[in-house]
Formats: sequence, structure tokens, C-alpha cells
Amino acid sequence: MFLECPNAKFFIFGIRQLFRLDLGNIASQTEYPVASASKWLAAALVMTVVDQGLLSLDEPETAVEFNVGNPLVEMIRLGQMLKRRGTPTAQMLLIGSTAALPGRHNYRMPLYTLAKALVPELVRILAVELAASGHRITGVVFDVIEAGMNQRLSAAAKVAHADRSPAGKLPSADDAAAQLEWVLANPGWLVSGATITLSGGALP
Repeated sequence: MFLECPNAKFFIFGIRQLFRLDLGNIASQTEYPVASASKWLAAALVMTVVDQGLLSLDEPETAVEFNVGNPLVEMIRLGQMLKRRGTPTAQMLLIGSTAALPGRHNYRMPLYTLAKALVPELVRILAVELAASGHRITGVVFDVIEAGMNQRLSAAAKVAHADRSPAGKLPSADDAAAQLEWVLANPGWLVSGATITLSGGALP
């Protein structure tokens, strides 16, 4: 197998580097672009959901289309509309969630978590597409907000989430809206493609 890889670099890590092998024209600082590096993780997530009985491989289309496919298509369409018809100062804002972060993903809502995990990457991709027309897109990630579907949380769950925040409380819908207004007020072009986490330092 090694003979079929004329240029390759192999590492084995424990607490420290245990093994290293450089083959061909590989130097210690050589960098190579890696494509599709997250596909294995997405596949592992889906199979974990299947193991938990929350998704069937026989009929996953409806759930995936509703939670992931449809929102993704709509976001791309909005980006196309902004590029073609948006005013010079118009911009796009996508909302993510810390539920997509390691240690915080919501095992009871796996497809919601997967959809939110796509937000930062989609923001970066659309930033490239929108740059030609001079438009911007930014992502904002919030932790648990005391509004919307989170109003159905039990009192104990709300206390547990508040305890993860250094402020000891959950932000309201008005708090979140004020932060979005602050992001939109930034006229700089460098913010395009960025995803900003506004969680108040909440722990996982």
C-alpha cells in the first residue's frame, strides 16, 4: 500500500507524536488541500442516529429533506436573490446554534443539529458567491435562547442551561435581536464569510 503512495505523510499520535513517515517529495512543512474531510463525520453522525432508533435507513428521505435539504435549498435561493436583486447595502444573515458544537449536539434532535452544523460552511461558500456583486453574508451562533421551541423546556432544563452561562441566565428573544442588529450595523466587508458565536461564554 505504501508503494502506491509516491507522495504521502503519515502520523500516529497519542499524547505525543509516536510515529512519522515521509514519502516522496514531502517536506516537514508541506501542505496539501484536503477535500471532503468532514464526510466521514457526517456519515458517522447519521449512523449513530440510526443506532438510536431515531432515523430509519429505509425511509430517511422525508426527515432529511424537511430538516436539512429544504432549508439548505432555501438559503441558496436567498443568496441567489440577494446577488441578482439586492440593494448595494443588503446583506444576508444565517443563524446557527451551539447545539452543533462538539459536546453540545442534541442527540434528541440529530437532524436539527446536522442542519445547524452546516451554517458556518454555507456562510463561507455563499461569501465567495456574493463577493462578485459586493454583497455580504454573516453567520451568528447562539446558545439556548428563552424563546421559540425552548419555551417548552422544563424549569429544571432551563436552570441547567442557565448554569452553563457565566451570566447565570438565558438570553431573551429581545437580547438575541439586539445582537443581530449590532452585527447588521457593521458596514465592513471583512465580516463577510465569518460566523460569530454570541453565547456569552456559555460552557458545553
